[in-house]
Amino acid sequence: MSEALLAVKDLAIVLQDGSRLLEGAQLTLHAGERLTIVGESGAGKSILAQAMMGTLPEALRAQGSITIAGHATNGERSRTQPLWGKVITMLPQEPWTALSPSCACTRRSARPRIMRKARAGARHTPKR
Repeated sequence: MSEALLAVKDLAIVLQDGSRLLEGAQLTLHAGERLTIVGESGAGKSILAQAMMGTLPEALRAQGSITIAGHATNGERSRTQPLWGKVITMLPQEPWTALSPSCACTRRSARPRIMRKARAGARHTPKR
């Protein structure tokens, strides 16, 4: 099987006092697979996603391994942020507050690529 696009191994989310909010999270996602994280309120879905995106609040830190498209990010914003919109994107937990039904997700996810090309001086018009 090909290299995983996303691999999370033994992930724990830890408070400054050492308390663990989440521990033992593991998942692997390969090309062509889909991932949906579901669970009860307070189960840790949002902080798991924040750790993968490198957007944990300052009071929290990730322990364990997070690899995105071969990049060992380990939940560090400085390592993850260059991948935003290029390799990894997150739909929020409550997308109806952030997404418009009049804008298809494919157009929304294409926007970062369009903006990068515009900054580079290239012209690109998204298909409708």
